[in-house]
Amino acid sequence: MKLQWTGRSRLAALGWFLFAMSAALWIGPAVANDDWAAGAGPEWDAALSAARAEGLVVVAGPAQIAEKMATAFEKDTGIKIDYLGGSNRDVRTRFGKELAAGVLSIDVRLGGGTEVSLAGSDVFASQSENLLLPSVSDPANWRGDLIKWVDNANTYMPVPNEYVFGWALVNRDMAPEGAVLTWQDLLKPEFKGKIIAFDPTIPGPGQAAFAYLGHRFGEDYLRQLLFDQKVTVVRQGRQVVESVVLGNHAIALGAVAPHVERFRAAGIDNIYVPEMSDGPGSLVGGSSVPLIAKNAPHPNAAVVFLNWYMSSRGQKIFQDVWQTPSRRRDLSHEGLPAYVIPQDDKVYLDQYREEWYLGGRQHWSKYLREIIGN
Repeated sequence: MKLQWTGRSRLAALGWFLFAMSAALWIGPAVANDDWAAGAGPEWDAALSAARAEGLVVVAGPAQIAEKMATAFEKDTGIKIDYLGGSNRDVRTRFGKELAAGVLSIDVRLGGGTEVSLAGSDVFASQSENLLLPSVSDPANWRGDLIKWVDNANTYMPVPNEYVFGWALVNRDMAPEGAVLTWQDLLKPEFKGKIIAFDPTIPGPGQAAFAYLGHRFGEDYLRQLLFDQKVTVVRQGRQVVESVVLGNHAIALGAVAPHVERFRAAGIDNIYVPEMSDGPGSLVGGSSVPLIAKNAPHPNAAVVFLNWYMSSRGQKIFQDVWQTPSRRRDLSHEGLPAYVIPQDDKVYLDQYREEWYLGGRQHWSKYLREIIGN
């Protein structure tokens, strides 16, 4: 039995319209405070001066944050951002090709943990030694009194933003609250052909969601869910949410908070995220992990951006736009959707660590590609 595959939704324009109309409603002020660079020493002054001489930093990451981040960064530092916005898949592909060719146009990539296999191969610049601002380098300013890293060396891939992922998005009209209380409920006959998911065969939110389910419930569960329930698989994140909003599907897997919350801010109230009693989900860093190659074209500007981005100023922007909590202690999570905020009494699968990416994640991604095929 084959999965159902669809192209771009014929109603995608509705999503773009709602996004544009609602953006101003839910993105809060970018400024966290005015002392993000307080206590900076001569090393910071030298880096900032050299970065201003370079005059530019090229950042590649989620398109949604481009405008606010570029405007605020230039205002705070006097350095322009050439921001290359796109899907994580597209940005990762371009960055990977540039790394392989040894000719880089990108200074900083904001992405996930996929590149952790390259962390010890003399490809990336050390970031631990370039955290120059006291508010960034002091572990006491981060939740848990530590700066979290994907790589075991605690050197190349910091994780400044961390949130709960792996939840299901449900259409209230098709599955009223109480109808989906466990992951096993997704296997109910009434949901056959009514589930849509982001493609789990490629790195991204679909793969993270299904890798968690495989880890939690095993191979048989994945087969039943994907094939017996005739899951529809797409590669447009907005389409995953839009299909549930419009009632084309009852349940979505692999949806991300920015898309969900933009519909909600536009007054859409027929969607909800249930709390599953048999599995709380994973902890991920989304597209928040900054990567800097050793031969970045604007190395000083990259260092300045790294520190600004991980300060309260940059993290406030990322948190507000991406609708996921920063790990910084000086930023409140007020106003963020409850389903992305980790709860102290829950035990989550931590997907943003080297062991998971090179072990469990690879196992489940390979398995999903094998059973789904092309």
